[in-house]
Amino acid sequence: MSFVEDPDDSGVGTPASSGYSAPNAPARRPRPRPHGHTWVPAGHPAEIDGRHIPGGLIYVGNDLYSQSGAVEPSLVDPSLPVDRNRPDRDDLDLDTWPSYSTMVPTARSAYLTWLADGRAHPRAPLGFVLLFLYGLERRVIVDHVDRGAPAAELPEIAGELRRLLRVYGDHEAFAEPARDLLDLVSMLTGSDADQPGVEPGTSRLPSPVALRIRLGSLAAVGTPLPADVAVAWQAQHPTIRPPTAQARCPVEFAELFALRYRDRHGDGLVVDPDHPLLRIHYVPASSGLLPFDLDVPGVPDVAEEPYATRALASLTASVAAEIDAYSNFVARNPEGRHDVAARALLPAAITHDEHGPAAELLSWARRSLGSDASVVVDAAMLARLWPGQAPLSSADVVACAQLLERHGIGLEPDPRLGGPVINDGPAVLFEARGDMPRAAGPEYAAASTLLQLAVAVGGVDGDLQAVEQDVMLDHLASGLDLTPAEQERLAAHLHWLSAAGTRIADLGREVAQLSESRRSAIADVLVAVAAADGIVTADEIDILRRIFELLALPVSSLHDRLRAASVEIAAPLDPPTADEEPPAETAEAPPPQAAPALPLPAQPADAPRTVAVDPALLAATAASTAAVNSLLSDIFAEDEPPADIADAEETSGDGDDTAADGLDAAHRALLAEVLTRDRWDRAEFAALADRCGLMPAGALDTLNEHTIDVCDDVLLEPEGDDVLALNDFAVEAVRR
Repeated sequence: MSFVEDPDDSGVGTPASSGYSAPNAPARRPRPRPHGHTWVPAGHPAEIDGRHIPGGLIYVGNDLYSQSGAVEPSLVDPSLPVDRNRPDRDDLDLDTWPSYSTMVPTARSAYLTWLADGRAHPRAPLGFVLLFLYGLERRVIVDHVDRGAPAAELPEIAGELRRLLRVYGDHEAFAEPARDLLDLVSMLTGSDADQPGVEPGTSRLPSPVALRIRLGSLAAVGTPLPADVAVAWQAQHPTIRPPTAQARCPVEFAELFALRYRDRHGDGLVVDPDHPLLRIHYVPASSGLLPFDLDVPGVPDVAEEPYATRALASLTASVAAEIDAYSNFVARNPEGRHDVAARALLPAAITHDEHGPAAELLSWARRSLGSDASVVVDAAMLARLWPGQAPLSSADVVACAQLLERHGIGLEPDPRLGGPVINDGPAVLFEARGDMPRAAGPEYAAASTLLQLAVAVGGVDGDLQAVEQDVMLDHLASGLDLTPAEQERLAAHLHWLSAAGTRIADLGREVAQLSESRRSAIADVLVAVAAADGIVTADEIDILRRIFELLALPVSSLHDRLRAASVEIAAPLDPPTADEEPPAETAEAPPPQAAPALPLPAQPADAPRTVAVDPALLAATAASTAAVNSLLSDIFAEDEPPADIADAEETSGDGDDTAADGLDAAHRALLAEVLTRDRWDRAEFAALADRCGLMPAGALDTLNEHTIDVCDDVLLEPEGDDVLALNDFAVEAVRR
């Protein structure tokens, strides 16, 4: 055995570029060497069995024993036989904890070749890399920690560990103990250079050594925690369970967590240092070394500090909620995580849309909206700019709406709230502030239905005047418990209805489900809207007659309401014809108690026929409790389901009612029935909703809103014009 102080090119060995090829030399047993061993320092070569071993950082010799009493596993003993003719490169004869002394001669030959080639071959047997790691570990723990060897070479050992991690870091069996040893070296040198580069979401074990030291060091001097340290702490916190969204989408979660951490905590959390000093428990990778504890002077153990832990847990839940929709999409479409439809589900702060495939669409939408609250645009342009195949599907329009919302722009109509899928004609872009509704609740659905009828009345004179629009929105906003965001969307929906028009016949199936008292209440609202500008035109009277026919109300009651409204009537009110009289059975039976009409001022007998209606009075009237119940909320109040439906709810499923949490009895019954089939004709669904005492459109929106809350997806999707198909993913989610 000889050691070469200065490297030269005369050593025997295999060039690094030649892989594992070995010289064609006979197998032989080296002549006996003197007893003893030595550590070859970094940068010093050695010659073993005729091979030139560069780089040092190995133990060479014999009679070196481990803490467990066995021969040191990493010791390269030149006296042991080596078979250079048949090097074993497949690691077939290495134990779970490899040792040079127990290797067969062919494996020793391959190991020496790997050392001679610079310890860099990417396909080297993992046992070789672990065996070399054992030597570094012994040098640090036994020679430096236990025996106080000079620390000057510790940075060189750290550098070699980093290099090995770059080559073999994909093998967790090596990477984990190598990082642990690197953390230990960093602690011994007092260096902050080796912070854990842990991928968020990979482990719920206690924090790595370097992280705990960094946390304690920052806390000790009162320095705020930077965002990257907070991300690593959250990912490795002993008591914070990583949410599913973090496990599925670690990169997106970490990026958003860092942003929201800065938003919420500015320069960072300052951690209370009043905790016991940090004690590290180290478990060596080598079987020849024993576990030990090491105290870190001056560094408190703050890994579970309560205040910071609560802050991190709160932020974890908040960030997970922001990317849950994207996470669920990725779960269903793993290959589509980078598609525009998927990225549309992420918060704008981490999507970089301005440089992605939707950049042109966003630029056009911003230019079109400008500083206006809402603007009518050509839906064909929207379809052309969407980075997907034309025509737009319902999923495309939803993804487009979600993308625009992330940038503060709303879209009407929106299929999530019952709107049609449009590829041409008018669409409306509007300023979307706050948390826009993702689905139509019962009150929003009621408001939308009333709005369509009101537009049919208010817009037939060729110009839907501002006062008429204001009255409609005031009635709906004050009469129903709509959020500011819902009111904004409703105003945009009105803008679209005014541009696109509405057909009374489209609402026939919906209003047919209402009781007479509710239909009468709708009629009161519509007459008030028509009278809002002080004049009721002949066209408005004509369409009011058609709506009254649709509502199955006698036209004579229209005449009574118009006369009571005290407005200028631009057409004669002829007495009702025989065709307009109510059916005989209705005339004979006492009519049901209708909701009270809007309480307009009494009109003296000699007053002129033209009297302006005060919109403020109408709005105030609608805001009263009685008016709310009679005009709006009560119109769409949900009745208890019939007995057969209630029985179906009780007997369906396996008794676990968690799927319907958050639904009332009527909607729970409807959900139980809907889940019995894969698809429903719209007429069948309408009949089923009617049996449950529900309006079909509102019931559909409520079920879809419920499953969006459960799994971020709708339950019932349109399949053509007349069929509703169940979404398998949502069905599975609500049945869990």
